[in-house]
Amino acid sequence: MHHKILSSLIGATTLAFSASVVAKVSADEAAKLGTSLTPVGAEKGANSKGTIGEWTNGAMFDATQKQLTPEKLEEIREQFEKLRASNPAPFDKLMTYVDDFSLNQYDEISKQVDQIIESLPADLKALAKGQRKQMGGNEKPKLIITKANLAEHADKLTEGHKALFDKYPDYKMIVYPTVRTAFFPDEIYKATKANATSASLNGTDVVEGAKLGFPFPIPKSGAEVIWNHKLKFRGSSVRRYNNQAIVKPDGDYKISKLVEDVKFKYANLNEQSDGPIKILAYYLSEVMEPPRVAGRQPLHRHRWRAVHRSGGRLQRRTRQVRLETDRQARDVHPVQQLSD
Repeated sequence: MHHKILSSLIGATTLAFSASVVAKVSADEAAKLGTSLTPVGAEKGANSKGTIGEWTNGAMFDATQKQLTPEKLEEIREQFEKLRASNPAPFDKLMTYVDDFSLNQYDEISKQVDQIIESLPADLKALAKGQRKQMGGNEKPKLIITKANLAEHADKLTEGHKALFDKYPDYKMIVYPTVRTAFFPDEIYKATKANATSASLNGTDVVEGAKLGFPFPIPKSGAEVIWNHKLKFRGSSVRRYNNQAIVKPDGDYKISKLVEDVKFKYANLNEQSDGPIKILAYYLSEVMEPPRVAGRQPLHRHRWRAVHRSGGRLQRRTRQVRLETDRQARDVHPVQQLSD
């Protein structure tokens, strides 16, 4: 038996009350989308130092890659896993570099990857070669930060990063070139531009006038940025294979393996709605390992509730979480954060 978790991530954004409304942007500002800004509001050009390049849209993806469906990707994943299981030696050799990697080994690693690609069936080979071409050589690391050269890069690291180098002498950070190849469907771009002049934020929790796309591509407040994150397009539905490791200070760890299915309600290309945004997504998680939690069914519900002062004036909205779980599930995941 498998351990299943069913969770509805609910962010209610319809509440009748009088509160400040963040103004929509002007038509002139919205016209920047797709010109000086990307269609979803990011800076389109490279930065002045050249460390972050210009946004390339979907130019690096060929037609075959753009037409891949979740079902086809799952078929490819299963096919690839079978090939790896039938001939693990080349893949095991690559894994030896995980804990011991230096820049002068890159050419050898790249050669091994090319050899694996050449051994694949024709359809997988074509797809893998397309991915290599898509990277344009940017898969080669720019540098590796270790404790030995930490001082050279300290001004770009957080205190948390520095603490990791202090606690773990063999810790390293492999730094790759920045690439900006991400793109969204045209429907999202069109809806996002429309939202720029129609969507508004009532208080901090009530999104009004937004449909399908990013609600606030030219945000005017931190709250709008957060709502862009919550309502961004991530596919109409997603399946993820998730291995979670809870690591103890001494290095010991436990692995939990999950298969997660998410159906998004907002930003869903297949089920667009003109109504108010009440449900963000449906989430189903099936735990494959460890077996000791098989058959348990904790249920998570996330809702928003209004908190009123006497007289009925709204003061704030807080998240109300109902959790039905069991001791064994908490033993496996002593720290678990679910967000909407």
